[in-house]
Amino acid sequence: MPTPSTPPRPVESFEDLRAAGLSGLLESIDEGLPARLTGEIRERLAVDPEEMASLLGISPRTLKRRGESGTLTPVESERLYRIARLFRKVHQCFRE
Repeated sequence: MPTPSTPPRPVESFEDLRAAGLSGLLESIDEGLPARLTGEIRERLAVDPEEMASLLGISPRTLKRRGESGTLTPVESERLYRIARLFRKVHQCFRE
């Protein structure tokens, strides 16, 4: 866990979402998570791009544009984090 003098590590992958401290996670969400995380999480969930866009509350075309720009909006980032967190909880539940 980062100390107060250590800047929080940016979230770059699914594993980083779990490992990020609260301040790092909040900062990454406010700045916008990398759009490539949608693909990583989409693959883990085994959903098509249209379903992923629907889960994020955006159109498939907007999802494609986010991939081109490289960053999600803060609202989309929070939704993606919640989806990833729910996926992780369900996965833990079925592993036990």
